[in-house]
Amino acid sequence: ECRKLIPVESRRQANFMEEELATIKSSFEDLDPRNQGFVSLGELIMTLGDSHLPVNTREGRAKLLASIDLAREAATAAGMTDSEVGVPGSQQVQLWPVVHLFRIYVREHEHEVQEKEQAALEQIKFSKSEVSQMRKIFIKLAKQFEENAAIEAELKRKAMAAAQGGRRQSVPPLSGVQREGVVDACVVDTREEKILSLGDVLKDFMKIERLPEQGILGQLMQPM
Repeated sequence: ECRKLIPVESRRQANFMEEELATIKSSFEDLDPRNQGFVSLGELIMTLGDSHLPVNTREGRAKLLASIDLAREAATAAGMTDSEVGVPGSQQVQLWPVVHLFRIYVREHEHEVQEKEQAALEQIKFSKSEVSQMRKIFIKLAKQFEENAAIEAELKRKAMAAAQGGRRQSVPPLSGVQREGVVDACVVDTREEKILSLGDVLKDFMKIERLPEQGILGQLMQPM
């Protein structure tokens, strides 16, 4: 019975892993501090400006609106209720359409990357054995982009920590906890972990950058 439920739950979650889904939920809730269960379309457009999506153009926003309704349909097909999905064309966007919207854009991005890879291979006209070797190079490139993203995130974290100056706040001594006139005090770090915006989360899911064909060809010619 549990095995039957796994594919159903996976569809509901748009095939995101539990950790990925938790990240989306956390960012969504941060954008919905009053716990209304939805964010406005304007708020969603603004936060997605942190991603690679061209939401600052008329065409980009039009595509986003159409994709949101497609995401609502996908969420409904996955078993979500009307209250969880919302109304087509509404200015209020619930969590689950956002989850399925992310899957739409991630799949589209993966398809674009695969097309560029195929175009590069066809242009160079590799043999089958060479194609296998090129696959290893693409994997290497993907890892490099992921490592660069991790380094960038760490630098941002350190910059934030430096800006806050490691400020610490002493907690008043607990009653009854006093020995030889020395009061034990707890030290609490007031720094809070920064919650990523929905746009940053989507950008993180789309780790493999869009490379121009000539850029790919140049990378392929480099030694592994």
